[in-house]
Amino acid sequence: MNISIEKSDEKVVEKTIEKTLEFIKEKETKNTIRYQEVKAGGEKVVIGPLYIQKSFLPDKCPENINIKITINYT
Repeated sequence: MNISIEKSDEKVVEKTIEKTLEFIKEKETKNTIRYQEVKAGGEKVVIGPLYIQKSFLPDKCPENINIKITINYT
């Protein structure tokens, strides 16, 4: 997880949290592929199961995917 802090001229602090999560293909349904989040080094699950529409994926569905989460806040 990356945490960065930026300061502007108005002294408003914007913070960003970024995390990349890995998922493995778990199950195929009629219209979706279910991916399960891989726990990294004893960390807690952030998202859990993730369903992606087959229409969004390439013809040969990948076995592994990565999802990047970015949270911006002040």
